[in-house]
Formats: sequence, C-alpha cells, structure tokens
Amino acid sequence: MQYPTTRFMGSKNKLLTEIWAVASQFDFESVLDLFSGSGIVGYMFKSHGKTVISNDYMAMSAIFAKAMIENNEITLSKDEALALLESRQPVDYFVETKFQGLYFSDTDNRIVVEVTLTDNSRQEAAEGEPVRRHVADIISNYEVTRYDAQFIKPVYGLFIANRIDSNTAETFRIGVWFTRTDDKMRLDIIPLTLKQFKAFFEALFKSGRVKVGLIRSLLDLCSQVRPVHEAPAWKQQIGKIVQKQINALLMAPTL
Repeated sequence: MQYPTTRFMGSKNKLLTEIWAVASQFDFESVLDLFSGSGIVGYMFKSHGKTVISNDYMAMSAIFAKAMIENNEITLSKDEALALLESRQPVDYFVETKFQGLYFSDTDNRIVVEVTLTDNSRQEAAEGEPVRRHVADIISNYEVTRYDAQFIKPVYGLFIANRIDSNTAETFRIGVWFTRTDDKMRLDIIPLTLKQFKAFFEALFKSGRVKVGLIRSLLDLCSQVRPVHEAPAWKQQIGKIVQKQINALLMAPTL
C-alpha cells in the first residue's frame, strides 16, 4: 500500500500492520472511520477491498478522505500536483492584525516552524526543497503585501526533527533559493533537534522570560556560524549555542 507522506500529528502510519492484524480476524465488508484524521487507516481498509465510511470534523481531513478514499478514478499529473502548492492569493495576516500588540510587537520577526518525523537519509529529499520553498514563499508574499517597509520583519525558518541529517543541515546552511525570475534569496533556516527545542523553551518558561527577542537571538547566533562550518560541525555548534543560552536563562534571576 502506498499513501502520500503526511505530517499529520497522530497519524497511525506506523500502526497499520498491527491494526490490520487484529481487524483481519473478523468477517466484515465495511468499516466506519469515525475520526479519519490523515485518512491513512481508511485507505488501508480500502486497499483490502473494504467499503469505507469516513468522517472527520476538520475540513482538511475530509478533503484527504475525499481525494484518497472516495476517489477511485482521478489521478493528478506531477505538474497539476505542483501547481496546487503555488500561492494563489496574498496571506491575510488575520492573527497578526486582529491580535496586534497582544503577544508580539510590530518590530518582531516572523518564524516559520517546520516539523518532521523523518530522521533517516531520506530526510533531505523529503524536507529540503519543501521547507526552503515554504520559507521563500512566506518571504515573497510578505514583502509583496506589506507596502510600508518599516513593518517588514525578518523571516526565519525553524526546522525541528528528532534527528537532523547532515545532508538536510547542509541544504539549510547554504540557505539559497532562486525565484522564477532567477532572483537569489537568502534563507535563514535553523535546524534544531526536538530535544534542543524542548529544552530551550522549557528554560524560557522556567526563567519567566518568554520573549520573542530571546528566540530571535538564538536563531541569529546559530545563523552567524553558518559560513565557517560545514553541516556536521554546524550542528555541533548549534548544540553548544543552545546549551549556552539555556544555561544563561536558568542562571538569570526569575522574573
């Protein structure tokens, strides 16, 4: 069975063998997937010839199910699939405008967070291009839709994984993206392990200093050592920088 890789939190992808091992002991022709989520369980039953009734309150999950479970005939070409990923309209910045000043000031940066469960040698192939494209799209859309230059903020990418593959890190260390008009963009994408991310944010809360400026400072420090290290050494330096920032937070007086 082949199913598109998703980043859906709670996906049962790794449990499919066990689920089918239990379900196949029963005599049945139809199943109700009450909370379909990524749709992968329903698709598994479909691949075994079962009738699947899929349901989910989330529109995204319903679209997954309609495309992969209900649909039996339509297959998009590669070009059609890639076209779906292109930005069609400006971002509306709803949270930024409706909650202005509540959490972050207008001078704060924008952070694009990407999380993956992939931690093997395929990580770079699966994540390198999509993450860079996503950050580049955010930069392009943001600069186009914000006419007042004083409100244009730096855009950072934060890539989080259980393990950072060195090939992935090297792609982000180089940090380059070319637009369709061959304009060169610099991308600031910092790879952190989930353990580093968790430890740093726990330190922020323990110290009572949950400030976006401290997050930006961490990303800046990690970015500054990019030019002088290749990926393996850069990852080591990031680890040292994260730990140094954690130590500084925990040693500072609690606010």
